[in-house]
Amino acid sequence: MQALSKIKEFHESPESLKGRAEVNSHKNRFPDIIPSDLCRPILKSEGITLGSNDYINATNVPENGLILTQAPMITILEDFWRLVYDYKCSRIIMLNEIQKPDKASSAIKYWPDSGNIPFGSMNVECTNTRKQDNYSERQFSVFHQSSEESVSVEHLAFHGSMKKDEDIPKLIDFFIQLAEKKMSGKTIVQCINGVSLSAVYAVVMAQMESLNTYGTCDVYLCVRRLRKKNPILILTQVGIITFESLLLSIHFILLSHLCLFKYLSLLLDLN
Repeated sequence: MQALSKIKEFHESPESLKGRAEVNSHKNRFPDIIPSDLCRPILKSEGITLGSNDYINATNVPENGLILTQAPMITILEDFWRLVYDYKCSRIIMLNEIQKPDKASSAIKYWPDSGNIPFGSMNVECTNTRKQDNYSERQFSVFHQSSEESVSVEHLAFHGSMKKDEDIPKLIDFFIQLAEKKMSGKTIVQCINGVSLSAVYAVVMAQMESLNTYGTCDVYLCVRRLRKKNPILILTQVGIITFESLLLSIHFILLSHLCLFKYLSLLLDLN
């Protein structure tokens, strides 16, 4: 764990001028967690909410088809759906719990259960809802007021809190199900701060792919590459512990599957 936490020392922190600008302070849940200017996704569609511009607190990971971001607050609901629309995202993965909307930084519910709800220039319509064992699945159609074009996005919300040890196996099952349920298009991964569980997801999924394809993985190289985009990713002690626990469990699961596959292939060759 110490080696993992020291990866940040290998490179300088990129600039984050846009995120630190006073005009965007209300868009950051935590003032010390800011995306770099080089790796943040730039919002393209027009927003009408007060203070609307091209900034959102998120990190673009194009090589993995991911955008990592914080859980939406009431001040950025329009911006979040602009992000979905602008990048034609096909999936949203939610890794945080809903909080009571008693303050501006609360992680609130940002979707309709049925029908449609406007969020500034955006309109979001819920077209389907289904509850699974470990997560809820919803389907949304997202529209911008200036266009008739819509974006269809799948929303998967994990049932659990990483405050409980018993939720680790649930999260492992959830990740494995997602790995088997591949989709084209960008995926938004959101957790409470955008740099802990969302980054854990990015690294674990990349390593699962590597194990399936090559039978090996390089965790530290993967984390190092990710932190070149944002040095804060998986920086918290909780994030590191959760990451190592998940990766170790998934590693054994995938190796078991890999060994079984090779054994079956050998039997087929012998026949």
